[in-house]
Amino acid sequence: MPRKQAHKEASYKLPHGHLSWSAMDLVERDPIEYARSYILGEPRFESEAMLFGKQFAEEMAAGAAGPDSDERRRFLISIGMPRLELPEHRIEATHNGLKLVGILDTCASDHRTFREYKSGRAPWTQGRVDSHGQLSFYAALIWLTKGFLPTECWLDWVPTTIDPETGDLTATGEVVSFKRSPFTLLDVVGIIRRAERAAGIIDGLVKEYQNTIIKP
Repeated sequence: MPRKQAHKEASYKLPHGHLSWSAMDLVERDPIEYARSYILGEPRFESEAMLFGKQFAEEMAAGAAGPDSDERRRFLISIGMPRLELPEHRIEATHNGLKLVGILDTCASDHRTFREYKSGRAPWTQGRVDSHGQLSFYAALIWLTKGFLPTECWLDWVPTTIDPETGDLTATGEVVSFKRSPFTLLDVVGIIRRAERAAGIIDGLVKEYQNTIIKP
């Protein structure tokens, strides 16, 4: 007779079939807002800062600033930002039945170094970088797919300010880079456990809202 498996893989009902960092972060902070956005499909409010960050990320991925970008942003997009070989690099991994997906802003071809871009007025600090779950989430994806922990991880912060002439949000033109403290297996285990808890919450929300999202 075949041997029984040591444990049964979990089965999660997730709106997109996988868990991303943005989904995990949102459901941890506000399960109701998660349900409205991911399950019911309601549009989320996007502040000017969020729109700036989204556009900046799109321009970095394209390698070219948009026609409405000012000189400081064009400089950052063209040569100011640190880059590695793989821009907008997608990594997928499955752990105990839970599919995890991440898109790294820029990653080395050997996956031993990656960088995350952030913009905003709130200052980043070394402590904030070292405790940021998104970086551990991506390190866990590399560990699950490649079998090793990345040796270097950087967070590159683009400070923003209000242009006194136009009143629009704009980049200051600076880049402040932080090297994250080395990852450990405890970081990986901790973030995977968080992901499993988040997936469990999402599974419960989907079941709660299934009469709303499943059409007859």
